[in-house]
Amino acid sequence: MQRKNCPQELTAGEAVKTFSKAIELDRENAQLYNRRGKAYYDADDYANALSDFNKAIELDPNKAEYYHNRGNTYSEFEEYHKELEDHNKAIELNPNNAEFYSDRGATYNLLGDYCKAVEDNNKAIELAPENARSYLGRGLTYSDLGEHANALTDYSRAIELAPENAQYYWLRGNAYLDLKDYPKAIADYNKAIELEPAAALFYKQRGFVHYVMEDFPNTIEDYSRAIELDPDNAVYYTLRGRAYFNLEDHSNAIENINKAIELEPEHAGEYNLRGNVYFALEDYPKALEDFNRAIELEAGNALYYSNRGYLYHYVLGDFPKALADFNKAIEFAPKDAQCYAHRSDAYFELENYPKAFENLNKAIELDPENADYYESRGAAYYNLKDYHSAIKNFEKAYELDPSDERQRQINEAKAGLGRF
Repeated sequence: MQRKNCPQELTAGEAVKTFSKAIELDRENAQLYNRRGKAYYDADDYANALSDFNKAIELDPNKAEYYHNRGNTYSEFEEYHKELEDHNKAIELNPNNAEFYSDRGATYNLLGDYCKAVEDNNKAIELAPENARSYLGRGLTYSDLGEHANALTDYSRAIELAPENAQYYWLRGNAYLDLKDYPKAIADYNKAIELEPAAALFYKQRGFVHYVMEDFPNTIEDYSRAIELDPDNAVYYTLRGRAYFNLEDHSNAIENINKAIELEPEHAGEYNLRGNVYFALEDYPKALEDFNRAIELEAGNALYYSNRGYLYHYVLGDFPKALADFNKAIEFAPKDAQCYAHRSDAYFELENYPKAFENLNKAIELDPENADYYESRGAAYYNLKDYHSAIKNFEKAYELDPSDERQRQINEAKAGLGRF
């Protein structure tokens, strides 16, 4: 039994009825239970499928196919260890079936045992080198391992063997996306859409590439099509709202985010995004309300504390609250240089200069190519009349990102040094 998305000659309901009638006439026929179990599986009735495969195994415990089918059914219940046991038994009974290795490889992948997943798919390819599914399975494992070039090779081979399978183009497009080859990613998503024009996920993924490329009108077009096909998917509204936000179309941004929140009211990210839109509109009370709600729903997200801290610090002037939020952000994201830079600003406002410099130094340690951090440290030294240190930092900022403003800062610091 293949896993999902394979075409069926009979509808699942028709098949269940047919095999049920046959079972009434022959209740000791294991194959009939097996075949009805497959029909139940295709109808997404996994409980009855499992029951039938159990019965088939009870009647004939030496049939590899029955264990294989029951194993795939356990996967639908996320009982992966039971699934693995059944695939092991199927291979023990029939060690030359490529599909059994391919499906066990998928199980190992779900269990995070990627080495064994690759081994099983290698064996499947050895047994059936013209079977696209084995290359697909190995490609998925390579993707999970972050080996996107290897995944790309396997997806390309799967496409050679099954050029009309839209999913394969979609997966190869994802590999190109991971490799930041955006034109090739779009080409593959185009092909997937050509083959399956009613698949919302394909438009969503192509829209994401357009978003990364800052092509926001095409982003909106793709997400709009995805919404037409799947109008109850909150993610599509969120992503379209984000595109509108980037076009500074705040009204449409809020409308889409509101719809996403209506569909998924307990999802923190949408409140954070809407808070950013309200911030851009200078509606700070609503922005604060949304950042509060995001933190209430997902208290371990550094970004939400950072955004609220930014509002407290740079707009509301509540430096103690800002500091508290930046502390939380750093607790959850200790490698985020920007959080240290913001916390440094809060310490400066609270006149705790040693802590302020300590945090700026940390920001620079984490992101030594960021000119803004050197500029900020230079400005801090300048205000303390340490012109030597100010000049050194302004010059470093200019070296990383030259501008007339940074040259002016260097000149002013040198003038200050001359006055002393």
